[in-house]
Amino acid sequence: MWENFFVPRLNFLLNTFGSLGDLHPYIAVGIGLRDRGHNVTIATSEAYRSRVEGEGLRFHCVRPDIVGLAGSPAAMKHAYHPRTGSEYVMRCVFLPPVAETYQDLLPAARDADILVAHPLAFAIPAVAETLSKPWVSVILQPAVILSAYDPPSISGVPELELFRKCGPKFWRLFWLVARLFIKKWARPLNALRRDLGLPEVPNSLDAMFSPWLNQAWFSPVLATPQPDWPAGLTTTGFPLYDKHESDQALSPELEQFLAAGDPPVVFTLGSSAVLAAGDFYKESALAAKKTGRSGHSPRRQRRSQSTQTHRSPHLRW
Repeated sequence: MWENFFVPRLNFLLNTFGSLGDLHPYIAVGIGLRDRGHNVTIATSEAYRSRVEGEGLRFHCVRPDIVGLAGSPAAMKHAYHPRTGSEYVMRCVFLPPVAETYQDLLPAARDADILVAHPLAFAIPAVAETLSKPWVSVILQPAVILSAYDPPSISGVPELELFRKCGPKFWRLFWLVARLFIKKWARPLNALRRDLGLPEVPNSLDAMFSPWLNQAWFSPVLATPQPDWPAGLTTTGFPLYDKHESDQALSPELEQFLAAGDPPVVFTLGSSAVLAAGDFYKESALAAKKTGRSGHSPRRQRRSQSTQTHRSPHLRW
């Protein structure tokens, strides 16, 4: 109790978008801040109201709502396209309504002392600049850091891995060209900023980072700081949150399977990737069969016909 006695109570506004994998870290941090005496509001899609309020945190609804995206197989196919998925998510889902997101955030932001942003929370910098509020940039994966020293693997272009050995000079030039290519993605954002009398941003990726504080909510095992990381970016580790639902329990069949031999290899996808699994389960089953290992997938999903053909006593789906 005493360690929090002299800490002023602050009002935090955390803005996140995406799937449960994007929501849960913010709930974890929100709970931690609340337990230290602060007031926490999570601003996100209406679909997550019950999850946020169920933890005793304040909820503030902002557009866009992701229900339509998660419920559309066609949209998920676009979102997980290996080459154009990121462009679709930014240009077709989160950047077009950025002016509406800005308007939705303003009422809650006026009462906040500190704003905390998700990589897709493109309106937060404009809100912070308009209200003269400090804001914290959060990234959940190293793939959005366009480092020349430790470049991320680019989905859909495996050929680029051959150039990894070319060093920083090559990758600086590559990211320069990439930034020029994605500059047009920021048009809705820059239209909003012009209307507000704010300077334009060069591109939507660099606009993710804050001049105040930048945090990477992932393990340093995934990426270590590089000379060209955004100023002050530090890795914090994963904020862990995992609430068991009332119907969650191991079935007797699964208990028997787990007790029958060596620990199995667990095959699972992220909370949105499960909606566009492709051949993941088929290839997982083949890998388990090929290596002689037992395997288990904990996700309750529709299985493809091809996966069912690879059932065996060593696999549990």
